[in-house]
Amino acid sequence: MTSSFVVSRFGKNALALLLSLFIIYFLYHLVQGDLGVVSWMRAENRLQQVTQKHQQLLAERAFLEHKNKLLGSDLHPIDKDLLDEQARSVLGLAQNNEIVIYLGSEPK
Repeated sequence: MTSSFVVSRFGKNALALLLSLFIIYFLYHLVQGDLGVVSWMRAENRLQQVTQKHQQLLAERAFLEHKNKLLGSDLHPIDKDLLDEQARSVLGLAQNNEIVIYLGSEPK
C-alpha cells in the first residue's frame, strides 16, 4: 500500500464520519432544539390550554354581564327577584314569617 492510498482512504472515511456527525447534529436539534418538534408540540398544547381558558372566561364574563344587566341600570329597572335572591344568599337575610332550612353544607 502506498501512502497516497492510505491518505485517500483515510480522507474518505473522515469525510463520511464528519458528514454523518453533521447530519446527526442537525437531526438532534431538529427534534430537541428550541425551535424543534418537541418545542412546537409543547407550544401547540399550551395554545390549546390557553384557548380553552379563554373560552371559559368569555362564558363567565357573559354570565356576569347578564347578571349585572338584571341588577339594573338607568334604562332597566332592578329585577326584584334577583335582588331578593342575592340578599338572601350573600347577606343571609330572610323575612320574619319565613323558615329557613339548610340542606347540605353550611350556608354561605
